[in-house]
Order: sequence, then C-alpha cells, then structure tokens
Amino acid sequence: MSLLNTIESSENHRVEARGGPSLFLAARYTEPVQRPRGRQWAKGESGNPKGKPRGALSRRTIGASLAGILARKGNAVLTKAIMAALEGDVGAMRIVLDRCLPKERLVRIELPRIRGPGDAMRALAVIMDCAAEGSITTAEAANLSALARSYVEISAVAELREQVAAL
Repeated sequence: MSLLNTIESSENHRVEARGGPSLFLAARYTEPVQRPRGRQWAKGESGNPKGKPRGALSRRTIGASLAGILARKGNAVLTKAIMAALEGDVGAMRIVLDRCLPKERLVRIELPRIRGPGDAMRALAVIMDCAAEGSITTAEAANLSALARSYVEISAVAELREQVAAL
C-alpha cells in the first residue's frame, strides 16, 4: 500500500491517508493551458496598439525627479529617519542601519607586495593572523583571501601561456 491513495470522481478528489480519517477536497481537474508556439502577436501587429498614454513618465524621468527631490530635501529626510530611529521606530532603525551606514569598512593591513605564489602565501598568513586576533572579520578575511587567490590563478595562467609560447 502506498503512503497516499487517491480516488478520483467527476467533482471531487477523495484522498485517504494511511491511518487517518478520509478527507474530501473540493478540487477539479483542469487541462493544462496550451501556450501558442512562436510569436504571441502576428508580424506587424502590436500588443499595445494605442501605445504609451500621453503624459506617462519614463523610468528615467521618474529617477531624475527623485534625484532632484533627494538633492533638495535629502538632509531633512535623513534627519527625520534618524530621529524616528532614536525614538524607537524599528522600521526607521532598519532603514538607517541598512541604507545610511556602509556595509563594509576600510581595512588597513600591512600585506607584502604580491609578485608570485610565495608572496601570496605570506599575504594569506598575515590575513589569517589578523582574523585570528580579531582585527578583521572572517568575511573580510575571505574577501582578502579571494583577492590573493585570484592573483595566483592569473599568474599561473600567464606562466602557462609563456610556456606554451616557448614551445
């Protein structure tokens, strides 16, 4: 016996679950909608024959007007959002923290100049030490490590290209 048995009638589906009471669901089977293949509209025929309504604004116009409003009233809006956040408005706090504060910070670490794989290994060791002592986060360490790894991969490809050219 399967986990779930279904018995279909013309109007309802009768579903019997093993070990439980019978359920009656008011559901009808409908054929899947067949979409026409190829073009939706005949060649030369428009899906919007009347065109864009007169006075409708484009995204560029709306963006420019919003940028203008933000340039004039941006400081007032930001001050109001900060004041609401300070008064305990959780939504305002989220807006201030998500959009006003930078998501990443500037990380200053003394790394060796990377000229080859050995230098990249030394740089990775410095990055790992900084992450271990807590001066950078693990996400920052991962980003810096990815940069060093990218350099090693690019230099390996360049070295292979030189070897192939020498053959």
